[in-house]
Amino acid sequence: MNKKLLIIENIEYSLYYDLNNSLQESYGRLYGIQEHYNDNIIIHELTPNDKDYQKTSYIKPYRKMQKALEIIKSKIYDAFGSNYRIEVGIKNRYINKTNQKNIQEEKNEFMIIYFIYSNNLDEMLITQTIIKNDLTLKDINSILEIVESDNNSLINKKISISSDKKYDLIFNPYSSGTFFHEIIGHILEEDNFEFSKVSEKKLICPKNINIYENYNCNQMEDDVGGKIYSNIPLIINGNLTHTLSSGNYQTEEYDKIPIPRMRSMYIYSTCSENISSNDNSIFIEDILYAECNYYTGDITLFVNKAYSISNNNISYLYPFTIMFNVLYFNEFLVFMDNKKELHKRLCCKNGSIITVDFISSNLKILWNNYITLQGV
Repeated sequence: MNKKLLIIENIEYSLYYDLNNSLQESYGRLYGIQEHYNDNIIIHELTPNDKDYQKTSYIKPYRKMQKALEIIKSKIYDAFGSNYRIEVGIKNRYINKTNQKNIQEEKNEFMIIYFIYSNNLDEMLITQTIIKNDLTLKDINSILEIVESDNNSLINKKISISSDKKYDLIFNPYSSGTFFHEIIGHILEEDNFEFSKVSEKKLICPKNINIYENYNCNQMEDDVGGKIYSNIPLIINGNLTHTLSSGNYQTEEYDKIPIPRMRSMYIYSTCSENISSNDNSIFIEDILYAECNYYTGDITLFVNKAYSISNNNISYLYPFTIMFNVLYFNEFLVFMDNKKELHKRLCCKNGSIITVDFISSNLKILWNNYITLQGV
């Protein structure tokens, strides 16, 4: 007997300037249903002939997106000049989910995306995706700051990281949230944790680190009907207290099966410290992605924007990797300040992409022999 599980409407509406500086518009709607049949999930697209098919109530936010896009485009063209080829756009991503109890969940967010190419298009120099809940003046100004940072990273001379030098690592709130999401969040997801050597340990983080999941979450059920518990204490004073199991099975596409996902983390230190630098520090602004062997605990973080300071001179760095084993993370000396920020980013797991968010602050990791840095 079929049991309706989930109906998902996914709409993407985009305004963007292509490489010829021509304004383009695109619209797409994916609409489908998932059903449980015994232990299997049956997935099919909804069409106007299906009884569950409904017309969308979505209204294109054209004026809001156009106004914001013109401001951002002007800043990008002023910053990067005529030496590069540029694509820039804003995508509105609307998701509407209805489960078997007819409980509805909506998400509406904006993605600012731009690509910077060399003039002859033989190399992509910058790819950037920024996620916002809205396009207010405050949101736009924060986007312009990232554009400026990307421009500084591109136009200034870069140096390669020295794998023989011992650096302290300083992460801004965005990259520190990404750091903890990748090295702790994914490992504690139920389907990864049961195969991980981390499951044999109690103390898995430095003793000053605390991590909560589903922070201030107001949803009642996940996408398979599991109860969502808010403010789950995953790590308290470095100790593992909970993993992520029932209640966090999520998907944002009708043709992707719900799986355990870290969605909303809150990371803080028991003892807040001022984060200071020295001549052996690297400032990390963006981690592009990470690779993790969940069984062994081996972690590789791919850093695509960072710089070092020596004698008051900033040296931007070519992309590099940070490698270590999370089984030894509890032995690291780490410090965090109290300058907490909320950030969002895309996360891909098993081919399923969702938006995740985290609240974190500046993080400093003192150099130790468990860490390996390597240029790419």
